[in-house]
Amino acid sequence: MKLTTPLLAVALAGSAAAHTIFQKLYVNGVDQGELTGIRAPDYDGPITDVTSNDLICNGGINPYHQPISQAIITVPAGAQVTGEWHHTLPPQTPNDPADPVDPSHKGPILAYLAKVPNATQTTVTGLQWFKIYQDGYNPSTGKWAVDTLIANKGQA
Repeated sequence: MKLTTPLLAVALAGSAAAHTIFQKLYVNGVDQGELTGIRAPDYDGPITDVTSNDLICNGGINPYHQPISQAIITVPAGAQVTGEWHHTLPPQTPNDPADPVDPSHKGPILAYLAKVPNATQTTVTGLQWFKIYQDGYNPSTGKWAVDTLIANKGQA
């Protein structure tokens, strides 16, 4: 993935399969830290009104984890970026059969970003969003993107 301008990495927060919380970012395989440089909601409840601004970063009914990280993660052009999602905030419960997402919650994964003038800004409405990732159903394997997310322990 080539990122050459400041981007709102927190946009990934609400972009994974339903009932997960974006919690970590890896740049070229290097873990940037738990809840570092991202805005994570405290709750993984679904946003059912797709026309609502609550869809942005899974906000609204899902209050943000306090304090919101003010760290800025540098992503060089051409870097590989990986996100990690879980259905609860850390620490995760060992051997939780619903982590990172309940296996019954089949579906696609979509991730969006938006260019911002300052990576620590708190306003996320009115931005110009663009898709950076999508995965869906693979008919040859009979698996959904969520199945891959589970197999990768929350990483996509």
